[in-house]
Amino acid sequence: MIEWPVAQLLVAFRAGIEARDGRPGHQGCSRPWRIEDDGELASLMYLLGDHEPPAAPLLLPPESPTAQNPVVVSGEAGQYSLVTATSPAGSISAWTDEAGHFELPMTLAANAVNEISVTATDPAGNTSGAAVITVVHDGIPPVIEITAPADGTVLEAAAVAVGGTVSDATAVQVLVNGTPAAVSGGAFSTSVTVEAGAGLIRALARDAAGNESADAVSVYLPAAGEYPPSGLALIGPEGGTVEAARPGDPFAGASIEIPAGALEEPAIIVVRAGAGAPPVRGFIPVGPILELEPAGLAFAADVTITLPYRAGALPAGS
Repeated sequence: MIEWPVAQLLVAFRAGIEARDGRPGHQGCSRPWRIEDDGELASLMYLLGDHEPPAAPLLLPPESPTAQNPVVVSGEAGQYSLVTATSPAGSISAWTDEAGHFELPMTLAANAVNEISVTATDPAGNTSGAAVITVVHDGIPPVIEITAPADGTVLEAAAVAVGGTVSDATAVQVLVNGTPAAVSGGAFSTSVTVEAGAGLIRALARDAAGNESADAVSVYLPAAGEYPPSGLALIGPEGGTVEAARPGDPFAGASIEIPAGALEEPAIIVVRAGAGAPPVRGFIPVGPILELEPAGLAFAADVTITLPYRAGALPAGS
């Protein structure tokens, strides 16, 4: 097989290739014969050329499903061959190196099944059959929600049963505070242990393509002998409301509305009936003081505090 194109021979033939036909010529010399007709030249070139298609490229397919886009399609083909890959998103070509290796950054159709066809054209212009691989692109993260415990739950024990829902187009792994959860039928469940005080339960979902999403709730485990807080909630930069909902609490029914932008980072805000010193010098409280935790909490915007009105709880003459 001739491995290189015969373009250089074309130049030589067009300049005139002399061949002896065995008949006497002028002064007893053999008469030269010139190939000058394009049709004859093409026929001769075809006979001299390489017309055998190369083997289809050997491919090293990328991971599938994948969240990456583009992906690298690599493999082996003939030395100095032009490799072309085509997907629903378009085509790309590259030359192999002296070892026949190639790498192609292949753009995928987003969130779709991509059938990628790869061919190799050798130096003589022959094109191989196609090697075909399928790559699934998935750039959509799973959807996860913790349904138990509810955000702001005051716990009675350190062991907490956690459950919720999760959905995705591919298989999903769920970790709750780093502990693998059982996943079945779109639901997940596990048990975790929390320490005393305000804490966070965070569920992380990761799909087969590597996309991740998370949900979190705040909980509070009172220490031994500690009076439980009136309420708590996990509040982020988008804002939210903390409600005092514990029955029998002095501030039951109170709420704190925190506007968007009031916090730079998510925080567990705890509301409780305080027994400390009044926050303003010279102020004489006539009832419990509403305290917010964590200590040193500061807001970048005004918050709205709503307190319940109970006439019977007010001192006489108020």
